[in-house]
Amino acid sequence: MKTNPSIRIISGSNKGFKINFRPSSKLRPTSDRLKKIAFDWLQFNVLDSNCLDLFAGTGSLGLECLSRSASKVTFVDHTKDHINQINKLTGELNYKDKCECIRANVSAWMHGNEEVFDLIFMDPPYEFKDYENLLETIALNRMLSKNGFIFLEHAARISINIPDTLKAIREKKVGEAKGLLIQWK
Repeated sequence: MKTNPSIRIISGSNKGFKINFRPSSKLRPTSDRLKKIAFDWLQFNVLDSNCLDLFAGTGSLGLECLSRSASKVTFVDHTKDHINQINKLTGELNYKDKCECIRANVSAWMHGNEEVFDLIFMDPPYEFKDYENLLETIALNRMLSKNGFIFLEHAARISINIPDTLKAIREKKVGEAKGLLIQWK
């Protein structure tokens, strides 16, 4: 019998916890290798932070933050099954009081959001093409705290134009993916 693929929480109070998921064309989780790189970059910024996991999918980036003692994580994804699975996992891990799961179109939700986040994770599907508008919305709506960071994963074959108010401070290619760490200029 074939089992569903899984990814894991790589550190913190739930280190090793497996997140099982059903393969889908709508789901491309961040690899453990790229996730490790992202959290090596952010290791001193997660504790007590308010985090946003956009295009949450499996929820692995936000769950990693909770495992590392983030104070709150907001998960946003447009797929009902993804949000239901994240709700289930946050219950299993006793994080219900530290998270909010929102089923919505990410762009539409961002335009109505008034909350400020310390860490924003963006991992849209590789066919997504509107990265610049999402970054512009974050900047214009001041969604990122003064000392906050954005971790953006995208297909390595494309380049991203970053708004003038933001700057990429780190980048790393892993296979067909690239991770960017972005902050205010």
